[in-house]
Amino acid sequence: MVDLANNLSIELTEGNFCETTNFQPFATSRDGIFVCGAFQGPKDIPESVMEASAAACSTGVNLSPARGSLVKEQEFPEESDISGQEPRIGVFVCNCGVNIGGTNMWKKTSLLAAKILRTRWSRLSKSRN
Repeated sequence: MVDLANNLSIELTEGNFCETTNFQPFATSRDGIFVCGAFQGPKDIPESVMEASAAACSTGVNLSPARGSLVKEQEFPEESDISGQEPRIGVFVCNCGVNIGGTNMWKKTSLLAAKILRTRWSRLSKSRN
């Protein structure tokens, strides 16, 4: 950790912990670089979690001026007139585990309408059944 701190030009204490202040125990000597957990000093898990939340919040504050700067106007395809067609229902259910994929969902959904699009998505194989 000492090498990393030196490479990032972060000041350390005599005990080789990250130098911080009492009012901002997550802020390092470098703007935009934050610390939490045992590198800041000896502490328990709840204190580490609290400091991690503060560091994440400070990161969000630093990034807020850029918020929305990469947003692009989304273009959608033209809608088709389907007023004369028979209604259809599409059912897309993830097959990622027994809580969803292992249920009787497929039989139950077939009762909803005359035409059902049944697509099973698998995260592992990326194949459709």
